[in-house]
Amino acid sequence: MANSFKNRTYRPLTAITYSSLTCFTLVIVMSLMLAALGLAYVIYNEDAFSPDRSGPLAILFYGFSLAFRFEPVTRVIAVVIYLIWSYRAFNNLAPLRARNLEFSPVSAVAWWFVPFVNFVYPFQIMREVWQASDPEIINNNRETRRLSGTPDLLGVWWAAFILSVFLTVISNALSGLGQSKESLWFPSFLVLSQLVRATAAVLVMWSMIEITRRQEKRFRKLILAPATPPDPPSFDEPTPEPVVQTEVVELLPQQQ
Repeated sequence: MANSFKNRTYRPLTAITYSSLTCFTLVIVMSLMLAALGLAYVIYNEDAFSPDRSGPLAILFYGFSLAFRFEPVTRVIAVVIYLIWSYRAFNNLAPLRARNLEFSPVSAVAWWFVPFVNFVYPFQIMREVWQASDPEIINNNRETRRLSGTPDLLGVWWAAFILSVFLTVISNALSGLGQSKESLWFPSFLVLSQLVRATAAVLVMWSMIEITRRQEKRFRKLILAPATPPDPPSFDEPTPEPVVQTEVVELLPQQQ
């Protein structure tokens, strides 16, 4: 069965992968800063971070509060570049001779925006890209991909991502409760959500690096492999005997 999309041009992922890694690194740094801020809230009371106070804690508060302003913007940029990477990675599978693909480059992006389905399909898309990029499977089809398996870290990445989404929703809900008793849980959920988000970011960076490496290796193996040279001539065959040409001389009778 043929793929649902056609593409004959392989485009290396190196540049877009480095761009995405840069954005995810910024997301990790800001997530750790927010986690540190939440931990400081847990250890000390909220009055220690009052704007009227001065000292190391106030400086920490002002410094890390900048992460609240820039972290959402950085996260959006990281998501956009990741979706571009996902489209490019899936689009490379056709020239890399992967057949019977369940998804397409467009659906690899579109399924992220469909409610409820986006809790399952994005992971399946990443798994199919991983398996279809395997440089060791020459005849890459649905049956061989099913037998190749999926690394456990890919599942850990998706579990961490889903967990970070739920923890962030709870953290944001608690932050809007003002001075209520439930709002005291906000710092704890802030720490947990940011640490889990940083873990998910590290794992998605690992998967992007590995898929980029696997596609480059598969491309070199299938496309850039030198053609098989013809067999050298054999010198063990018997040499045919030379043909001897004989001249026929007609003898004329001598005159007497």
